[in-house]
Amino acid sequence: MTNTYFEGEMTGNDKARRGHSKEKRSDCPLVTLGLVLDDSGFVQRSRMLAYQAVQVLHQKLAAKQIRSQWRILRETLSTQQRVIVTFQQRDGRTLNVRKATIAEPKLKQIHDALGITAIPGGIQKYVN
Repeated sequence: MTNTYFEGEMTGNDKARRGHSKEKRSDCPLVTLGLVLDDSGFVQRSRMLAYQAVQVLHQKLAAKQIRSQWRILRETLSTQQRVIVTFQQRDGRTLNVRKATIAEPKLKQIHDALGITAIPGGIQKYVN
């Protein structure tokens, strides 16, 4: 559960109301949202935010001639995973490499349409 605020008046959005802000913002309308994520970071349950996010996603994809139900989009988005590979080094330390799997063609098409990277999080390497 968290609060965020709108910049500007947001006169066209009836969900924007004045309220308590942990950021002490009394000058901007707040929106309260709650999300429940699974281990992969995908939204499982939500209030307020997910509907708007889904609508924006649908609009952006439709502008690129990609039209699909949310259930299908969610299945497509879930095909990419983030994996960690561990290598034992000669000096006894462990090298860990964290990287997203290669996006399948349908997912790559969505990434391209949204102008986002097909390798979220990049490649991270760390030694223990």
